[in-house]
Amino acid sequence: FFSNFTIVVSPMAKSLADLKVQDVVTFVQKARGVKMCYIVPEDTLKQAVKVMVENEVCALPVLENHGQGEKEKYFGMISITDVVQVTSELAGPKGEGFGETMAAVLERKVSELQEEYHLLPENNKAKVSDNLMDVVRNGFVRPNYFRMAVFDGEKATALLSQNDVVEFIAQSPDLLGVKATCPISKLGMASAKAASVKETDTVLNALALARAQGQREVGVLDAAGKLVGIINAGTLEGVADLSTLLLSISEFKAKHPIAEPVIVSSRATLSEVVAVVGPAARRVYVVDEQGMPEFFMPTEDVLRNIVNSGWEFNNVTVADVCKIAHHPIQVLTMNTEKTLGEAMKELAEHSVLTAPVLRGGKYVGMVDAFDILSE
Repeated sequence: FFSNFTIVVSPMAKSLADLKVQDVVTFVQKARGVKMCYIVPEDTLKQAVKVMVENEVCALPVLENHGQGEKEKYFGMISITDVVQVTSELAGPKGEGFGETMAAVLERKVSELQEEYHLLPENNKAKVSDNLMDVVRNGFVRPNYFRMAVFDGEKATALLSQNDVVEFIAQSPDLLGVKATCPISKLGMASAKAASVKETDTVLNALALARAQGQREVGVLDAAGKLVGIINAGTLEGVADLSTLLLSISEFKAKHPIAEPVIVSSRATLSEVVAVVGPAARRVYVVDEQGMPEFFMPTEDVLRNIVNSGWEFNNVTVADVCKIAHHPIQVLTMNTEKTLGEAMKELAEHSVLTAPVLRGGKYVGMVDAFDILSE
């Protein structure tokens, strides 16, 4: 889709450190023509869901007096999963009466949802002039900050997601530098075992499992245990009748196709991972040769490895560093029977400020020269 698209970045942007939020916003708007959509606090959740369905998004900013300068107020973001979560909590663990509960919840105002459940974090926002990597480090590497509102002055002008940033970088892989060809095994990107459900499970149970395990999505396995799909907030994009969440996944996907998992092998490089993320994937799955899931990497982990330095030292041992620094590997230790005066003397003799303390050969803590002096 983007093969003929020319990426345009800030005139001075020669590395990731030079990029601005505006660079990604411009890329997304040119590539997909995404328009700014929002809701107001007095809208009902039914109206919020309607706007999400019409614009095929799963989250919206809540704004008041949009476009009116200093009068504009940002309340935070609300997602379709927030609506499902509130309904599930009210309906109970077995989901009895989910449809009726959902109908009642949808008549509630967005402001009421915030007052009762505090679901609109106000700090997930950025300015077009902000340094992109600062925004990533301070927001997007956190699991619950998948999407944020972007402001130009006092006016909200765009929505920015973790995927937008990864996809932007994928169009200019030179920005990755020498990291581009580094295998994910060296970057330590494999995160954890992926939560999964069977095709016979309901969509609602799949979303509940993801929430219970603090994950944004779950994998769908076929009868043979092979990863064949995913359930996440994006599954609900364009779904006007939320009662269909009570259907089994196999029944649901007959009405609403579910996303296919983004898959890589454990031998993939960082540039290969970045290239496959795309606009919608919440995570990248690492599978074995038989297609069975081994680990997953959330998009925040992909971003974390893009922006963080120090990855070159993942295979470097302390012994290697000592050799390079020409320091012999000799560790000063003290036992718990030493007096503070004796400890201070030994620290001075070895020209160190701290030393491990042992009791019966087992580590119990550290002694610090500054702590001794403060006594």
